[in-house]
Amino acid sequence: MGKTWGVSALVLVAVTACGASGSGGPECTAIGASAGVGIELAPEVAGPITGGQMEVCWDGHCLTRELTLTPSTKTGATTCTNSGVCSAEAVPTGGKNGFADVPGLPVADVKVTVGFDGGPTRTVHLIPKMLFPNGPDCGGMGPQGQLELAADGTVRVK
Repeated sequence: MGKTWGVSALVLVAVTACGASGSGGPECTAIGASAGVGIELAPEVAGPITGGQMEVCWDGHCLTRELTLTPSTKTGATTCTNSGVCSAEAVPTGGKNGFADVPGLPVADVKVTVGFDGGPTRTVHLIPKMLFPNGPDCGGMGPQGQLELAADGTVRVK
């Protein structure tokens, strides 16, 4: 009986180890991505702007979203310790950015109209791209598009 128990335990360990390897499929995490459209405002025009609206339309369906703008940053000085731990400083660019959640956003041509602080609106067309936050083997999530309000006041697809 002792020998049978030992063989059974060995088989159980081998089967468990095989199951832990993911059964040959990709290891996918719970990381997701929101469907929507982001916009980056150039520093030259961002200063006085406090907020805006974005309307996204496709197939006769439109969604309007308020844009909350936050200061944009870039990576500044980095430092690393002897133990291999590194850090980076976030440096303000003078620009601003916002993101409009758009549930059901397709990976197809959409019309996007943006306006800031009650000023004139600008319209562009874009095709959102599917994001793969866990890699291409784990499936796409949250198609997104990215716009830019340039220094000359034009809105363009980034």
